[in-house]
Amino acid sequence: MAGTIVLVVVVVVVVVTPTPLRAAPSHPAFADDPAPLRREEYEGGRIVDISHAYRPDMPEWESARGIGRFLWLRRAMANGSLANFSELKLPTHTGTHLMWKKECDTSYVGFMKDGAQWLVDNTDIKLVGMDYLSVAAYDDLAASHLVFLKSRLLLVSSNVLE
Repeated sequence: MAGTIVLVVVVVVVVVTPTPLRAAPSHPAFADDPAPLRREEYEGGRIVDISHAYRPDMPEWESARGIGRFLWLRRAMANGSLANFSELKLPTHTGTHLMWKKECDTSYVGFMKDGAQWLVDNTDIKLVGMDYLSVAAYDDLAASHLVFLKSRLLLVSSNVLE
C-alpha cells in the first residue's frame, strides 16, 4: 500500500507542475521561453525527452481553437487531502498534430502505403518516428498506418528533434 501511495504522489506532482521542466514548446509560437533539454543516463543507455509542453492555446487537429482547459486540481493537500489529485482530460490526438499559425500544412514528408510495406518487409525496424504531423503522408494516412500497425511497428509523431 505504501508503494502505491508514493507512486500516486509522484505522478500527481509531475502533472501539477505548472512549468514543464523537460518538455519543449509544442508550437513554434511558444518558443519565447524554451525549456532546457534534459538528458539522462540510465544503466548505460541515454534517455532523451522528445515530448511537448501542453498549453490551453495549443492548436488542435483541424480546429482553429486551442485545446482549452485540460488540467484540474480535484483534491489538494492544502485542503486536507493526503495528496494532490489532478484530473487531466485531453482528446486522444492532443499533441500529435502540430500546426504553424493554426493551419495544417499537408505537404509534409511521410510514408505512402508502398513505402511503409517496403520498410516492414526489408528491415528489422521496431519504431518509426517523425518530427511532424504523422509518419504517414497526408494523402495516404489510413493505408500507411495499417501497414505499420499490422506488423506491430511502433509509431511516434511530433517528436522534438532539434
